[in-house]
Amino acid sequence: MHLIRSRNQNRARTNILSDMDDNECLIIADWAMKFLPRRYREGQTDWFAKRGSNWHISVAYMKGEQLTSTTYVHIFDTPASQDSATTSAVLEDVAKDLLAELHPKAIKFHFWSDNAGCYKSSNTIITLHQQLGNNLISYDFCESQDGKGPCDRKSSHIKSSIKRYINEGNDVLSAKQMKQAIDFKQFAGSTYKVKVVDVVIDVEKSAAVKPIPAISSYHNFQFSKDGVTVWKAYGIGKGKVFPWTKIFKENIKVTEMNTVANWTNSIVVLPSINMPKTNAIKDLFYCPNEGCVRTFSRNSSLDQHVMLGFCDFRQEKQPLSDRAKSMYAEKVKESASFAGSITLASDNTQSESSSSELEQGWALKLRKSQVQFSVHQKEYLIQKFDKGNQTGRKEDPVVVADEMRNEKTVTGKYRFSRNEYLTAQQITSFFSREVQKRKKMDSNDFTAAVEEDNKSNLKKVILQKIS
Repeated sequence: MHLIRSRNQNRARTNILSDMDDNECLIIADWAMKFLPRRYREGQTDWFAKRGSNWHISVAYMKGEQLTSTTYVHIFDTPASQDSATTSAVLEDVAKDLLAELHPKAIKFHFWSDNAGCYKSSNTIITLHQQLGNNLISYDFCESQDGKGPCDRKSSHIKSSIKRYINEGNDVLSAKQMKQAIDFKQFAGSTYKVKVVDVVIDVEKSAAVKPIPAISSYHNFQFSKDGVTVWKAYGIGKGKVFPWTKIFKENIKVTEMNTVANWTNSIVVLPSINMPKTNAIKDLFYCPNEGCVRTFSRNSSLDQHVMLGFCDFRQEKQPLSDRAKSMYAEKVKESASFAGSITLASDNTQSESSSSELEQGWALKLRKSQVQFSVHQKEYLIQKFDKGNQTGRKEDPVVVADEMRNEKTVTGKYRFSRNEYLTAQQITSFFSREVQKRKKMDSNDFTAAVEEDNKSNLKKVILQKIS
């Protein structure tokens, strides 16, 4: 199910990149792991108790004659919380910079990120709509545990360039030095834009925002003047509309960032070194997706292929022995089906219904309903629990689950029906809750213990006076 949902959800990003016009932009955002400061030469004592720097990566894709990308890096000079207020301020800053460089009114934005709470938040959704207005088209989220993308690849490239900068005899101990290392290692035509910002200035939070109900279950958001339309999965169903009037009634006070070091317009060009030409064979880059047979001569072509997701999956050729085995298995199945050709009418209806096409949305996540134990189930489990406490040998939940299926009453009938059978995990959870429940001492037991202690102390005093 997870792989099916991941494949379907990735279609949203692929379709946006393939169908977007020249005036549209896709922004993919993600928080990178904290960068630990490093010295060119540091002792063992300097390695411990380091405080990392927060930094955020946004990759903006534009479509002209060919697909181009620009990477925005926000480095925080002081510790900052990765909440919805900070994240929405960073995304807004990226969009405002693109609007300033390109057409201020014509450009349209699509956003894509993982399911972190700072992104999939009512505050983030409403803030982006309020600040970008008609320039905001959609915000799509990937499937859970499937958030690896271009931001992770860009962060690895940046870390490698910083490492080379440090190996040349430099220190990277602050956010400004980190920006200097990234800018210094860029080459002519590079697409990295680095900014150092201070902690987001806290403003008075407005209480007029109402959270979108069950927002964690939605993965696709489409914006309009009247409201936002949400889907649990890409292209499944008509969607559900939430009017803006039901979410917020007045403008939200947006957070602001204090810029310490702005984008660098000038690029440092390193002197080129003429290396002797060799006739070495260039290595090919293979697609990392399992089953894809595409190869590329340049890393940029591979990145574009992975981003678009147009993989060429071909069926693997089987050796003759494997094909013979599979053909033999099919013949055995056919002979078994002929042997049992006499079936009832009810069996025919079941086979027809089972062979029919699946309904749309069959792979969506379903909420697990909470099962409440009946009185008979609780009595049986408490008996087993008390038996373990009295004998000192605790009952094994797996054994209890098996005995529950064969438990009979005095009359010889089964005590539990099939619907009342419990799994070993359910029995384990019940036993753990019972332990915690019995550990808690209620007020009556505490009062009785105090009175008993007072009586014993009084007896000691009386016996001392008599003696």
